[in-house]
Amino acid sequence: MARQSKKNAVNRRAVFNRRMFLLAGCQLAAFGLVGAQLYRLQVSEGADLAERGREVITKRDFILPQRGAIADRAGRPLAFNQITRVVRLRIRDFPNPGATPDQLPKEDLSKFAQNFGLNEAQQTRVRLDIDFALGRIPAEFYLRSLAVLPGILQVQADFVELAERAFSAPNDHDNQAGQENQETAVRDDLRREIFVTVERGISATRRDLVRAQQANMPLIELADIFERRYEGAQSQASGAIASLSHVVGYTKRVFREDLLDDGDPLLRLPGARIGATGIERAYDRTLRGIAGARTWQITGGGRKLEKLSETAATKGEDLTLTIDLPLQRAAVGLLSQHQEAAAVVMNIHNGEILAMASQPAYNSNAFVPRISSAEFDAYLDNPFKPLFARASQGAYPPGSTFKMVGTLAALQAGFDSTTTFNCPGYLEVSGQRFRCWKRQGHGLVDMRGALRESCDVWFYEIAQRLGLEQMRGVAEKFGFGSDIIENFLEQSTALLPSRSWKASKRGAEWVIGDSVQFAIGQGFMLATPVQLTAMTASIANGGYRVYPHLVRANGFYDTKESLGFDAAHLQVVREGMSQVVNSDTGTARRSQIDLPWGPDGTLWRLAGKTGTAQVTALAPDESEELDEDIPYDQRDHALFVGFAPLEAPKFACAVVVEHGGSGSATAAPLASNLMTATLSRYRAGNLS
Repeated sequence: MARQSKKNAVNRRAVFNRRMFLLAGCQLAAFGLVGAQLYRLQVSEGADLAERGREVITKRDFILPQRGAIADRAGRPLAFNQITRVVRLRIRDFPNPGATPDQLPKEDLSKFAQNFGLNEAQQTRVRLDIDFALGRIPAEFYLRSLAVLPGILQVQADFVELAERAFSAPNDHDNQAGQENQETAVRDDLRREIFVTVERGISATRRDLVRAQQANMPLIELADIFERRYEGAQSQASGAIASLSHVVGYTKRVFREDLLDDGDPLLRLPGARIGATGIERAYDRTLRGIAGARTWQITGGGRKLEKLSETAATKGEDLTLTIDLPLQRAAVGLLSQHQEAAAVVMNIHNGEILAMASQPAYNSNAFVPRISSAEFDAYLDNPFKPLFARASQGAYPPGSTFKMVGTLAALQAGFDSTTTFNCPGYLEVSGQRFRCWKRQGHGLVDMRGALRESCDVWFYEIAQRLGLEQMRGVAEKFGFGSDIIENFLEQSTALLPSRSWKASKRGAEWVIGDSVQFAIGQGFMLATPVQLTAMTASIANGGYRVYPHLVRANGFYDTKESLGFDAAHLQVVREGMSQVVNSDTGTARRSQIDLPWGPDGTLWRLAGKTGTAQVTALAPDESEELDEDIPYDQRDHALFVGFAPLEAPKFACAVVVEHGGSGSATAAPLASNLMTATLSRYRAGNLS
């Protein structure tokens, strides 16, 4: 029994020893594995890990340059940059991303909301921006979700324009390729977006509070961004907002189609803007500037530790326009009494456009940073088209303001100022009766009288004798039928018709009746207010070409280039235009400027030509009705062109009032007041 107990004790000791041996072996193996791993990390892969660490902690940010400012001829700001403090959230290009692309940004958003008081609706707006930018929700859901948030939050959303583009893409089978292209374009545009805006326009105090907490929210960033602002933002009642919207224009977000046309790397940077209309568009490259860059040392979580280097951005070039802001405002004020109108004032010697106004207009500041869908739709739905630049894009029958072309063509063809025709109130041409505006007729009328009293029949007679080509040749010299404003995109060539044009567009031959209508600025002939002003300027300056332009150019446009008109012929035309305003029988006799403004006490007077352009062909009995009895959109357009001072011309103008009725009753008084304002500015030394 004792022997058996001893044997059992020996067996237990042997089992214990074996277990201890196995345990020691396991421990040695474990230490061996740890040692091997430490050796691998510290020796074998140490260089690779160090290099990877350097990549993680170095980050380069690009700096958008300030856009060049735009000022009027006296340096008054028309477009400038305003610093806006923003809190933004980085959603791309950060180290150590979370399990899902939106995890880390939304975590930092929650921390910011908890620390700085964003309500649930505000957080929802930012989350929607994140989800749409990262492709986690479709455009339709994004827009529908935004629509239930307060209006101010809808405006603050960053990607509405892109969502609307994606949502409005063609979705029927026939347009499947177009839809896919549009969706691809939107995705490409979104991939350039690195930030979403959390708050805009924060105070300096709030900025400092956020800065103190940034270490705990590494993807929350503070930035000072430059936002475009336009003249008149604080003076809506004065009409200043509308005064230059069609001239200066506005900027917009960069879309993929912009990058296809312009390869500047700057446009690929987050937050980059590009000129959309007006001077902002035409001179975008000049105004844009050159990007800068900063290199940072950051933690693996994205917190900035140290700025390693910085290259400053280069501000875009500033531009000085030819526009005189007080005169522009005066033009806007004069036109504001009408629903649709345009006016232009130009220096006749160098083509500087001093004022170019279109009524109605729009608020350029509404497009910063983007216009709301509701406001843009209101512009589009407005029947008077406030986005349309009438002064440079409006194509109108010039009516009797075109009669100087026929007069010069007649003089060139050998007719003289004593050429007389009888006006019984109409003329029969190829079996068709063409009426004069004065139904009882003018009787015997010579060349100056035809201009003075705007006798249509006199020009019908000339048209029959000249035909189209001689009149058209004169019109072409003045720039009709072509882009006429130097480096400006929002302009129309209007229409200078020809025989070939009618054959191709109307499928018919040119007939004598077409020439008769052409001679009085009706029929197919169309002109813009700027083209009419340029014609008047060349008549007033002695027959030299003018190049209308909006950016001052240090004498580049002062070179005189003759159009080839005889000086005596131009003098006859100027005398006729003087009689229009300054004689007892002139059609604009009620719009005289007759003030002793000259330095030696002589009078400064206006010369010009009225025009009434028929919009719709009316039956004879209807044409006798008063304007108020005719539907608005069927009323005639009212026009006037003029220059002053008569004895030493310096300025030319054109005024068009759509559906304004008579040129003598409506357009001429406006032009007279506009030229009075121009001469007042000149006399005070402001238009040198």
